[in-house]
Amino acid sequence: MEAERTLGGLRCRDVLAELDRYVAGELTPEELAAVEIHVSGCENCARFGAAYAGVVTRLRTDTKDRVPEGLTERLMSRWPEP
Repeated sequence: MEAERTLGGLRCRDVLAELDRYVAGELTPEELAAVEIHVSGCENCARFGAAYAGVVTRLRTDTKDRVPEGLTERLMSRWPEP
């Protein structure tokens, strides 16, 4: 396995820690730029990030298509208060 790289001021582990926020579009412009610089020069992070984003996107799409309308609200209304 290739050693961890530092590009754009981020190490591979830093990029992996931000994948969820990246896919959700929650990174600041500065954070996004740093991740994109890193990924443009790191094949491992680019490959893993693309696979991760694809899985998350498919899960979000599949879930929307399969959950009957109003089900989430009905389930949450039955959830006991803490």
